Amino acid sequence: MSDLIVPSEHDAFRQMVLAPDLLDIARRVEHVRRMQGGRRWYDELRPRLRVARKFLVEITDRTLPLVGQAERFLDDVERWVQRPEAPLPRMDRIRELAAATLREGLPPVPRTALDREARCHRLAARPWIGRTVWGCPLGWLPLIERAEEQLRRFGQNGDRLWHTYSMEERWGRLDWTTNLSYPEAHVIQCAVAASEVTCLACGNVGSLHKSEAWHLTLCDAHIFLEEHGPPEAIGKLAYPQRTGA
Repeated sequence: MSDLIVPSEHDAFRQMVLAPDLLDIARRVEHVRRMQGGRRWYDELRPRLRVARKFLVEITDRTLPLVGQAERFLDDVERWVQRPEAPLPRMDRIRELAAATLREGLPPVPRTALDREARCHRLAARPWIGRTVWGCPLGWLPLIERAEEQLRRFGQNGDRLWHTYSMEERWGRLDWTTNLSYPEAHVIQCAVAASEVTCLACGNVGSLHKSEAWHLTLCDAHIFLEEHGPPEAIGKLAYPQRTGA
């Protein structure tokens, strides 16, 4: 990852790359708590903790908002892994900060169907993305634009070698399948993780909601619309069509 980012920007990006790992650790801790699993479940947390520690020590600016909280959180999880009888680490604050970090620096959401169309055309003109971008809902389009900008500025291998196989919403998150390897793949990972905390219909802060029929990441207003509004209301917002088109 250090080869991908210029020195003046590496700390902010490393903080962003750290965020998905922190959210993953929090999910795993919650899973172990619910399952009341055996030693194997605790041991599987150790590799994730090592990866997060690696990213954390590379951040030189210790005043960044996620850094101090991440250090305390990882310390608490490591103590809990060593002694499962210890209190469960608190996860609300780390989840909040990690989600905010993943949403930093996003462009504005398209305001109209025409705006979305123009921006999709611009991304589709990038050979490694192509027409797959049309599968991205409106609220997540800024995630793709930010990722494309990061890779265009900092990518080491050149986009002639890159390819996107698919880009769509699946089970409430962005399914962006590429052939990118690390360090460039960190950019894709951050976009996917950001989709899990971003409303696919409007781009505001969202969370995963499930029903028997669907799994969608939506804000509170659009959850209400999905539950009480007309059929296909969310789909029409996420994939707007120009009037008369």
